[in-house]
Amino acid sequence: MCRSYAGLVVLCLLCCTLVPASADEPVTAPLLQGEQKVVTPGVRDFKMAELPARPHGRGLDTLFYCSFDESRDADYARGNGKSGLAVGSELAAGKWGRALDCTDQKANMYFGMARNLVPRGGTLECWVKSGPNNIWADGKDHCLFYLRPQREMPGGPRAGVTIELTKGGEDNALHLTVTRGATADLAVPTAELDPAAWHHLAVSWDFVGAGTRFWLCVDGSGQEVTLETDRRPLPFVSLQIGNTHWYGTYGHENEFYPFGGLVDELHISDETLARREPGYEPVDIGEIDVEIALAAEDALQRWLDKWAELQVGGAWGPDRNGSPIIDPDTGIFFRWPRQPADGRDVQIDAGCSALRGQHFLEAYEHTGDERWRQVAVNSAEFCLRAQAPRGYWCYGYVVDASGRVVAARATNWAQIQDQGQIGPWRYLVNMYLVTGDERYFEAATRSADFLLSIENPNGSWPGRYDAARGVGWTTGGRGVEHGCEYNDHATTDPMRIMIAMYQLTGDEKYLKGTEGSKGIAGIGQWMFDTQMGEGTVRGWCQQYDKDNNPVWSRGFEAPLISPRVVNRFIHPMCRWMYLMTGNERYMKLLQETYDWYRAVEVPGPDGGWYYQYLPDGTPATSDDYKTITIDPKDPNAPKPSRGKLQLTGLERTLTQYRELGPEKFRESFVGSVELTPEDIATRRKSAASYCRSQAEKVREELKRQRPDGAWVSDGQLLQPYAVATYWYVLNLRLARGVVPPRALPRGGRSPGGMPKMWVADWFDMPLEEAQ
Repeated sequence: MCRSYAGLVVLCLLCCTLVPASADEPVTAPLLQGEQKVVTPGVRDFKMAELPARPHGRGLDTLFYCSFDESRDADYARGNGKSGLAVGSELAAGKWGRALDCTDQKANMYFGMARNLVPRGGTLECWVKSGPNNIWADGKDHCLFYLRPQREMPGGPRAGVTIELTKGGEDNALHLTVTRGATADLAVPTAELDPAAWHHLAVSWDFVGAGTRFWLCVDGSGQEVTLETDRRPLPFVSLQIGNTHWYGTYGHENEFYPFGGLVDELHISDETLARREPGYEPVDIGEIDVEIALAAEDALQRWLDKWAELQVGGAWGPDRNGSPIIDPDTGIFFRWPRQPADGRDVQIDAGCSALRGQHFLEAYEHTGDERWRQVAVNSAEFCLRAQAPRGYWCYGYVVDASGRVVAARATNWAQIQDQGQIGPWRYLVNMYLVTGDERYFEAATRSADFLLSIENPNGSWPGRYDAARGVGWTTGGRGVEHGCEYNDHATTDPMRIMIAMYQLTGDEKYLKGTEGSKGIAGIGQWMFDTQMGEGTVRGWCQQYDKDNNPVWSRGFEAPLISPRVVNRFIHPMCRWMYLMTGNERYMKLLQETYDWYRAVEVPGPDGGWYYQYLPDGTPATSDDYKTITIDPKDPNAPKPSRGKLQLTGLERTLTQYRELGPEKFRESFVGSVELTPEDIATRRKSAASYCRSQAEKVREELKRQRPDGAWVSDGQLLQPYAVATYWYVLNLRLARGVVPPRALPRGGRSPGGMPKMWVADWFDMPLEEAQ
């Protein structure tokens, strides 16, 4: 059979494990006339359950759809839907409406494929018909389709896995040939096809399931094969229909390999043919509102496009209350009255660069969009550049347009709370787990070791750390040296990091500390030492000095009992300590805490708890560094609320502990990292249920999106975690079963906000002696 690069259907398939190819790997040359093809052992017959009975249109699975009824442009494209460089390809009568006529010898056309295809799994299908000359039995070569990858960068990997779809002249058969990293040839005879009839053609691939599978079907019958490959993929550039001398073998007698036929209803989906074989039993995920789902998908694309546009050198600007402030006229982020003259002001802590990079990484994992992966990589590279040699990150930075760090805000200050350290740490660990790039894990390890080195002797952490003087401080206008803090996860986040680092490395220093630190082992006693309630009162302040005396932070954060500490910090940390040690005192403390707060709860929808309490349980509040006691009978006194304290999570923990008993309660946090089909079905159903619960909220949210893709409130560009549409789309893809196994939740129940690690029992640690 005669071949050229024009006969390549190049699928640059993104597999879950990215293994770089050697730069000096030989390039597989195309087969030329007279060379023999070898059909791969293991090829099996395949039959689809049924053929499409009507035009596909756009559905939940659609990435690209072109009916050719109105023009040669796509009716819908997730990325680029415009046809380009069309030669001799006109519109003619099709199976439904009109079709693309490629009967001219030189007829060809292509579509840009950037973001139009999920390489890790999908199906390209269409209806095809021979031209006047019967291409199915003419003994000649014909090029039908190929997808071309981008050129490899100098010194980088060569082309990834390729697939070519041609009709061979020697055997009058359609051939789907896989080369580079995997070798296979699927062949379906065509000589008996009716040249006057329309025939359904489907090509499918799957890098997500067990093995790597490929399918080729004509009129629902064909072949499939499972292969092994480690070839690193490359993104797509274009989908070529028909051949052109541009990619041909110059000077060869068959320089052109014409299509010689017509194409109708070209559709590319993110689902494979595995779902169309007889006997396939789909997971019943219930009804999904297709109208909302498609609108949400489009809205998410616009919104992520907006965030990508605002990225500067891998980073994003500073925020206020979790959302960046933007100039409505210029769209530029700002925190001070104007941007610094030497660059752009960006921020890395809560809600900023690391967290936004994480959201792009999640979007990439769920959608397969290569652009989101690149945005995520850009953000990770910024985190590497911004990290201090000792391992910490500062509050904010000034970067130039290239992302070079020009200066750091508060150069020697590391903010521990507000995700100042755990944000970039978690993000880099996740990037390491997804890409395998050791640099990311090395940076995350430096971060964890820095945090371990600044742990307070009592087992806590400060809210911020002065690296120049080697002193930790509590936050706020009246911060104290050598302070320790609950506020905004100053101690909870380092505890999470230590747990994860032990699971990643097995190094017990993260549990038991090193010289001058106690690791996780010291946190348990610290929670008891800082309990400041008298008698049956159970409560904690947000920050303390080195001797565990409560201290002021800001003017409204007094050295009093703050109810919010219970549900945000004490509940999770006590639960983790119990799971790690089995010491019943932690559950006893949680029960006593729950009992007291329920006893002083003001009933009713307008009830709840007061802002603060004195150690004896007297309601109080604070302002301008003054403590104000509250008389509940005073009609002008501050009212209670439920905004600062939610007991539902604590109540659920205590109920499970009481009903299951200690042993089974601890076992309930253990899970297998191997997901069974039943496990996957359960997770898919749960994700679908979430989508139904959020559908109306998403419908209302879609009405408020600006044309440029942004959701803006009071001059603030809303965060991903504050936008229901973001989580709706990600859960919908999970429910549909088109995300790789890596993105599925699995293993034991982690200590919240952890990396995408598969751990059967997060709390199986040698900490029994930590009392």
